[in-house]
Amino acid sequence: IRLHPAQFARLTLRRIGYLWLISPTYLVTDQNITEPLYFYGARQGIQTVLLIVASMGGILIYRSNRLFLGMSIWWFVAFTLPYAVSVAGNTRYRLPVEPIMLVLAAAFLNTLIQRIRRTKMCEGGLR
Repeated sequence: IRLHPAQFARLTLRRIGYLWLISPTYLVTDQNITEPLYFYGARQGIQTVLLIVASMGGILIYRSNRLFLGMSIWWFVAFTLPYAVSVAGNTRYRLPVEPIMLVLAAAFLNTLIQRIRRTKMCEGGLR
C-alpha cells in the first residue's frame, strides 16, 4: 500500500464496485459456478436498478425523514465499508443493507405513485 497508493486506491474502488454490483469472477473461472452465465448479468441488472431506485428514494426522503436517512447511511457504511476495503468484492457482504435499500426504493415508488394519482385527479377533475 505504501509503495503503490494510487493502485491501492484504484483497486479499492474496484472492490467497492464489485460489492455493489457483482464480482466478475464468473468471467474468469467456472469453479463453483452452478448457475447459467446469463444469471449473473440479470442479477447485476437487478442490483443496479435497486441501487439507483434506492438512491432516488434517499434523495426524496431527505427533507421529510432525515433521521431515517442518516441511520440508513450509517448502516450502509458500518456494514459495507470494512468489507469493501478489506475483502474482494462479494455481494453476500451487502445482505445486511438490502432491507434498507428496499425501504428506500419503496419510498421512491410510493412518491412516484402518489404523484401519478394526483396528476390523474387533477386531469380528470375531483372524483
